[in-house]
Order: sequence, then C-alpha cells, then structure tokens
Amino acid sequence: MSKILVLAESGFGKSTSLGKIDGLGIKGLDPKETLIISCSDTDLPFPGWAKQYEYLKSDGSGNLFSSNDPTMIIKTINYFLKSRPEIKNFVIDDFNFTMQDYYLDHSKTKGYTTFQSIGFDVGQMFKSFSMIHKSGKNVIVLAHPEMYEVNGVPKFKMKTVGNMVDQYITPMAKFNIVLMGKEEYDDRTKTVNKYFVTGFDGTVRGKAPYGMFEDVYIPNDMGYVLEKVDEYKTKK
Repeated sequence: MSKILVLAESGFGKSTSLGKIDGLGIKGLDPKETLIISCSDTDLPFPGWAKQYEYLKSDGSGNLFSSNDPTMIIKTINYFLKSRPEIKNFVIDDFNFTMQDYYLDHSKTKGYTTFQSIGFDVGQMFKSFSMIHKSGKNVIVLAHPEMYEVNGVPKFKMKTVGNMVDQYITPMAKFNIVLMGKEEYDDRTKTVNKYFVTGFDGTVRGKAPYGMFEDVYIPNDMGYVLEKVDEYKTKK
C-alpha cells in the first residue's frame, strides 16, 4: 500500500482529515480498519470520535493508543500487524512529539547522548513503518513542518530535533506520498479553504506518484486520498 506523510501547522486540520465530517464534506477513514496512535494525548477533532475510536484495552481490543514513547509505539504496531489483520491504516498523529518530548525530558543530559537516542529511536520507528508497508497496509504519519532557506529560497521539511535525523534518515524521502497543508482565506465568502498540496505550487512542495492525483490541490480528506491510492493501483 502507501507510506503517506502529511505536514501542516497545528490547527490546520491534519487530524480532522481522518474523521467523517458531513458538514465539511470529509469522508475520513473507516474506524474499523484504522489504528490511530496519538503522540500528543489529545482528543480527536471530529464529532463522535469517542464512539468510533476506543482506547486500547488489556484484552487487545480498541483502535486508539496514546503514547510518545517510540518503544511502546513499535510494540503496538507489531501487535496489530500480528493480531489485528482487519486494521489496514496505521496513523501516527503528531509524530514530532516522539522527538520533542524526549529532548525536553533529557534536556539536562550533557553531551551528544540525547541526540543519538533520538536518532536511533526514529530509525527504529521508520523500520516499523516499512514493516507496515511491506504487509500491504497504509502508514500515515502526521507531523509539523519546519521552514529553512537555501540561497534565500524558502523550503520546508519535517520538523525534527537535532541534525542526526535529517542527515542519516532524511524523513521525507522515506514516504512515496508527501502532502503539504495549505490554507487560504476567501475574503469574498469570509471562509478559509484548506487543501493538501500534492506537488509544487510555487511555494510549497508535496510529492506523489505521477498521475495519482489530477490536481496540485486536493481536499484535506484522508478518505479521499486513500480512494485515489486504491484507484491508482488498477489504473491503466
């Protein structure tokens, strides 16, 4: 299936894109086929989420797990791959907090050890993401972007901690689909329009296989995205 990275600022609607919201025309994901791992321990931002997503129980039931601990995240992924075959979509929400919270918890540690640990843990999680992909399932990582400049030209990447993750893992290159969140205020209708950017629009750069999406701008709707992913596999 696909490895999908969504980069957008907090409040854009990354998590919102996961739920069915008729008022916004968002199809969202099927909760029966979806595991959400929340790294920020916050409620999901769509109506009825608590009925659709139940926290993981001791008997192994449930489809929502809250943790920013890479070891626990990897164990949970492994459990679902082995014991919950109905789960087709593995969502890691607010992935940045696995790095940021670890750094804050160890901010008084001297030397390079903290950054080495972060780099190792992120590398192990990316191995788990590859296992999900090789199992024929979707891995969807939601994260915050960071802007940097090259010869005065602004560019964007996934926000990380330290240089080790960027230099030795190159997160954005690990995904075959990268969707950038973009929003515009329509002064005429007094509304905000939100999109996922699938390619280069002159400001931000997403990426997707050639011909998967007809437009550079698509709805911020993960259900729509996965429909296009499925269609692409059988496209002639």
